[in-house]
Amino acid sequence: MRRRLALVLSGTLAVAACAGQPRRASGPSDPSGQEASVAEAAKIEAMIARYAPVDIGADVSRLPENEQRALARLIEAGWVMDGLFLRQAWAGNEGLLLRLTADQTPAGRSRLHYFLINKGPWSRLDHNAGFGSSI
Repeated sequence: MRRRLALVLSGTLAVAACAGQPRRASGPSDPSGQEASVAEAAKIEAMIARYAPVDIGADVSRLPENEQRALARLIEAGWVMDGLFLRQAWAGNEGLLLRLTADQTPAGRSRLHYFLINKGPWSRLDHNAGFGSSI
């Protein structure tokens, strides 16, 4: 299931490829930027920790094969709906998703994770406050 989700996200990224240029990450030549990135990552990780990841599964082995295929199609439809919701939530989401994926700093990875949880750059648990200093 996670592998398929990764494929869907990569498909979303392909659609967003023309939406903007990746942001440059701070590197070793900018130690203060790197420290700020780590501090920001810790702050966002604390926000992420408020959510409890849950694996949802079901034994479908007893379903007839045609119902198993139908269930697989419903899951695929859900992935399409997820991408559509991302677009509908905010027109800039696809471009921002592409930029966040390109940012490999600790803060960039945390921002991407929290972005995917919230389906946008606003924290739903914090009254839609923006998160990340450089989003």
